[in-house]
Amino acid sequence: AKGLMGLFQMNKVFEHLDKSATADNNTVTTGKGTAMQHEWDLAFGYVSVPKDYDTSKAYPSSDPTRPLAIGGYFRERARPIKAGGTVFSAFLKGRAAIGAKDYKARDEAIATIKEYVEKTIAASAYAYLALAQSQGRERIAQLHDLSEAYGFTVALKNRPANSKLTSANYNTLVSNLTTNF
Repeated sequence: AKGLMGLFQMNKVFEHLDKSATADNNTVTTGKGTAMQHEWDLAFGYVSVPKDYDTSKAYPSSDPTRPLAIGGYFRERARPIKAGGTVFSAFLKGRAAIGAKDYKARDEAIATIKEYVEKTIAASAYAYLALAQSQGRERIAQLHDLSEAYGFTVALKNRPANSKLTSANYNTLVSNLTTNF
């Protein structure tokens, strides 16, 4: 489930961010804005945080506006790197830059979003690996943690082209996690 979530969401977020970089920003479609704004908004939607996202808030599971999937992991696993606030702020700055036709600022926001979405996935994989190694954990809990770590690691396959994680290091990481536990 974590691999599917990560692969699908990262792919869709990055796909729409990339499309926003080349889409038309002059013709306005009622209800959607320009094609560039629409692609940007779709990328934001796939991150799955509310439009008034508050990084200090612990959203209860009963809250229908709570962050989901990658958005949920901003607080759960990527809080130490402040990924949620960084990504949310970059989306706001990028959207304003599109409105102002400041494409350099938009591209900087794209780079920041991609970097911190990838870091969120990596931080989640690392957190689950660390949990699996915790003293006193029952075997069933350790195997759960390892499967979560593996899923997040698989999701890193869709990392940005300029990722600091090289293909060789990624392949080594995946092969280390394919042990029959």
